[in-house]
Amino acid sequence: MLASQSAWAQGPAEPVKPEPAKQDTVSPEPKVPEQPAVIQTPAAQSPVVQPAVDQEKLDQAKLEQKKFDAAYAAGTGLYQKKNFDGAIKQFELAAKSPAEDGSAGTMLGYCYYAKKDYARAIKEYKFVSDHAKLISKKNAAQRLASQLDSYMRGVCPGKCLKPSNPGWKRKAVAGHDPNLSWISFPYNDANESGESSWSSLHMGEVIEYVNNRPVNKGRCPICGGTGKVKLP
Repeated sequence: MLASQSAWAQGPAEPVKPEPAKQDTVSPEPKVPEQPAVIQTPAAQSPVVQPAVDQEKLDQAKLEQKKFDAAYAAGTGLYQKKNFDGAIKQFELAAKSPAEDGSAGTMLGYCYYAKKDYARAIKEYKFVSDHAKLISKKNAAQRLASQLDSYMRGVCPGKCLKPSNPGWKRKAVAGHDPNLSWISFPYNDANESGESSWSSLHMGEVIEYVNNRPVNKGRCPICGGTGKVKLP
């Protein structure tokens, strides 16, 4: 009884499965990638040749810049102390340097202006305008020369209407004095094209373009509408 119960508790024996017959398997040979008929080899690149640095010239340029900076700083200090003759000597020294970009020449103009030697100041400004290395220095010096020339002639350097403006014409306009001269400003915008005219009664007033249209901005802030100025 005990043996029978023990056998039942273990359950029926599992059937033995026959092992499958072993088959010889052959692994496929790896495929060799096809080689191109002609193997391209990269062309040999020539090494980039860096230009040799001329150390002597580099050192000389640094030395010239140092001398320029020293002379310019000395001139500025003397100018601020109103020692214009001393400042001129220093700025002349700086202006002869290869490092000069127009700054020293412009300061020479300021010195001569302070000494009331206006003709010499204009000469210095014009020299910078013609020879400066920097475009900004050229343009600034040109403006200074033009403005000082205008002041010397007593003519306002502003953009106000003046007898010297080109374009004045005498013509008859209905409702106005037939002896008046007129100046015209053309315009061409998205809406229409034409011109606006102002008579000589508007001398000293500033005409500026706003949104492609000429607009009267009123009396010139420089001359107060007189068209004339005096040297300060």
